[in-house]
Amino acid sequence: GPTGGDGSEGDPFGTITECLNNASLTRADRILIGPGLYSSLEETYPLVIPNGVEVLGAGKSLTTVNAVGGAAPAFTFVTLNQAAQLEHMTITANPAQPLVVLSGSEVAFRANSVLFSGGETGVFAAGLPELSRADMLIENCTFSDQEDNGIFLELELAGTGGLEMRSNLFLGSDVALNGVDIRL
Repeated sequence: GPTGGDGSEGDPFGTITECLNNASLTRADRILIGPGLYSSLEETYPLVIPNGVEVLGAGKSLTTVNAVGGAAPAFTFVTLNQAAQLEHMTITANPAQPLVVLSGSEVAFRANSVLFSGGETGVFAAGLPELSRADMLIENCTFSDQEDNGIFLELELAGTGGLEMRSNLFLGSDVALNGVDIRL
């Protein structure tokens, strides 16, 4: 949409990038992404989502975040002590890029009803310092045609947490062979 909105329901930001650059986002805030295609023509990738912010699309068939053509992942979630959430959208990227990268001293992340299409890996977390906590739930998601893994997690846990995955679907020749790779 047109840029220059104030972020309200009646005058929304025109792009996700505009929202991230202009809104004062804090824990438990929500970014509501309307129906449409959000591509590298309008967006600046990676879209860095602050700690605890929810990113909600209008539905897998309605909202597509397309980072194809960019050199970075579609989303980087900075997770500290409040769960970041990603729901109801399709995310696509180049074969050499992960679609969603998790970073921070704690990995607290929720994904629900997301189509991760293409890219190197759907959800990626590795090379992080020793984590005090990891708490992750990925459910009702589809991982399709990743070059490597649908989900790749390499975590060193010093504390507590849980990794829960349920009702996910892995499609495509490579991702079907390497759907989930978790190294603790």
